[in-house]
Amino acid sequence: MAALLSLGDLQKVATTFRVRLDAAGPGTLGDAWLYFPAGSCGAASEVLAEVFHRRFGVPITYVCGEMDGKRCPAPTFSQLS
Repeated sequence: MAALLSLGDLQKVATTFRVRLDAAGPGTLGDAWLYFPAGSCGAASEVLAEVFHRRFGVPITYVCGEMDGKRCPAPTFSQLS
């Protein structure tokens, strides 16, 4: 069973993840990241979900939704539901 994480824990890991993606630069991580952050929400969501799963054992449920009329996938964290 995964340890309960605070919102602050989640934000810290997600922020570090984003900083590292920004530092990598566009197109250095493969085709899905060519125009990061544009068009990379699916790839970013999948990798971030895997980070939380491997590092903290957090069960991840992958869902798709809409924002501003555009479809974009995002992970949901089962223990927060």
